Amino acid sequence: MKYTKIIYTVLLVSLALNFFVAGALFVHFNRPGVHQPRGGTEQFNMEAAREALSPEYRAVVDKIWRKFKAAEKPKFLNLFELRLKVREILLADEFDPAAFEALSLRMQKSGDITRVTLQTVITEVATTLPSEQRKKYFQAGFEFSRMDQRDRPPKRRPEG
Repeated sequence: MKYTKIIYTVLLVSLALNFFVAGALFVHFNRPGVHQPRGGTEQFNMEAAREALSPEYRAVVDKIWRKFKAAEKPKFLNLFELRLKVREILLADEFDPAAFEALSLRMQKSGDITRVTLQTVITEVATTLPSEQRKKYFQAGFEFSRMDQRDRPPKRRPEG
């Protein structure tokens, strides 16, 4: 009986540790801008792309992005709240695997919705800009993204 109790305790501790490590890795690697792959997935620098445009078209792109931000703000706030809840679950005295899994699924759905909307905005920017301005915008955004992080100037907020 004592041997069974020890094995049961060791298994529970092992399971809890596994969930903790999985949760910590999940939260760590799902923060934007952290551990982005080099060379695999292109990252896009909107500020560099914006700066490549003439002032007239910069205003057009800013208007499109403002519309996107206004529509997406509740979704981003929801995603932020979900991340806070994940933190609470991982830091709680008792880990609740079911709650963690449910929140993970909600975060995934929320992220998927945001990605679809982002694709729509990119399409709107690409179809609104004339060919030459579109090429400048996307070329600058992708070229700048390849630079090493320490070579980047500080981020500035868009005007307007």
